[in-house]
Amino acid sequence: AWQDVGQGQLAQFRFETPTLLESVDFSFVSIGGNDSLFSEIGQSCMGPGDCTDIAQTWLDALDEPRDFGAGEATTLRDELVAAYVAVRDITGAPVVAVPYPLPVTDAGCDSTLISENEHRFINEFVTELNRAVRDAAALAGAHYVDTVESALVGQRVCGAGEAGLNFITLSPVPGSIEDTLLPVNWIHNSVHPNEIGHGLIADAVR
Repeated sequence: AWQDVGQGQLAQFRFETPTLLESVDFSFVSIGGNDSLFSEIGQSCMGPGDCTDIAQTWLDALDEPRDFGAGEATTLRDELVAAYVAVRDITGAPVVAVPYPLPVTDAGCDSTLISENEHRFINEFVTELNRAVRDAAALAGAHYVDTVESALVGQRVCGAGEAGLNFITLSPVPGSIEDTLLPVNWIHNSVHPNEIGHGLIADAVR
């Protein structure tokens, strides 16, 4: 939950870099993807079957109260508002909420092994996630960088150019033998921007 993890990280940041806080002009904040269960969607759509069969469950979770770990139910939007306000309070500078770029084309292709319906659903979900980010930013008095949503146009997965996103990346995490051998951890960097994607996002922000 933001109240436990995020606040602790901000307190540590304030303790370790007090002089840096004096020179912050604004803060870019990109959060919400993990809490929205987007990683589960990526794994499900990469697996057998059609992930759109339970698409509405994931879409509903964006607006329904859930327990994010603090022992009480809040919505994703509430968590985002709390995060933006806390970052602004600790830095004393404006907050810029960064949404997520649409990751795939609407049409499928052989390289992803997922259907056209799944492609469209992934983009629909990211669009709805960005709506929650945009609404939370407005409630928190933060700015919203709408140019990021289309940052990967032309270089989405299955697009004409080199993709700016790792759709499936086999990258075991360090740690115990159990963590290393757990297959779900092998794709933890999947559906994340690669070097090209980060450059395109930076250009969109500028």
